[in-house]
Amino acid sequence: MKKLLSIFLISSVVTAYGQKISDFQYIYVPKTFEKEMNKYDLNKQLVKGLESKNYKVIQEEKEDWPAELSQNRCSVARANLLDNSSMFRNRVIVKFSDCNDKVLLESKGMSMQKEFETGFPDALEISLRSVPVSNPSQTISIVENTKKPKEEVVAKVEKVKTTETASAPVVTISEVSSSPIATTNKAEVFSNGKISVQKINMGSGQFILASGSSSSPYAVFTETSKQGVYRVKMENGATALGYAENGSLIIEIPQANDTYQKEVFQKK
Repeated sequence: MKKLLSIFLISSVVTAYGQKISDFQYIYVPKTFEKEMNKYDLNKQLVKGLESKNYKVIQEEKEDWPAELSQNRCSVARANLLDNSSMFRNRVIVKFSDCNDKVLLESKGMSMQKEFETGFPDALEISLRSVPVSNPSQTISIVENTKKPKEEVVAKVEKVKTTETASAPVVTISEVSSSPIATTNKAEVFSNGKISVQKINMGSGQFILASGSSSSPYAVFTETSKQGVYRVKMENGATALGYAENGSLIIEIPQANDTYQKEVFQKK
């Protein structure tokens, strides 16, 4: 039973539509994806994986494409990388579409590794296994739909989002106490039985757990692309996984022996 379960968990799920992705020689991979998919060198991994299957990857914007591709944009497929994670499993979807945004292939990969740094690359590697090798067709029967303002607007919005995203600043307790956000939000008190901490909302999907015995936050919670799941930066620099459960805050801290230390902070 365990063997069958393991086989299932490392398998990818493929959904194919009409025209095959293998009919294409060129695939456009944007230089940036959304949120978590824009980290952990997933972009480079996707490009390398596609090139290993004989696809020619282009990452320049359409206006900078070679003339032969600019004149026939429907000869280029588009790749996108999506986060499909659950609370305890890292999952990705590699989606390929044509010039009219019609889906050609969706390949899903799931990793048993819970840490983002290893789980997402592992899930991507699994999903790429199901992408066929390029076998270019000379007769790609796709005509571009010229009425596509929606796609252009979405592309611009995505660019703004990625440029506005910045790494979280280092926060000290003194900075928090003088912040207007901290003073206007009532702090909640939690305890794990050893220490008591205050939950202080910082806005933009981020909050901290602050202990009165330290000038640095005990833990900084930053929301991931999966609602209710947080990347946690501990006071000692360790990275952990955080989420809420039955009114309590849970932190799962990875240990050296591939296990997790679970800290439960109950609201007082």
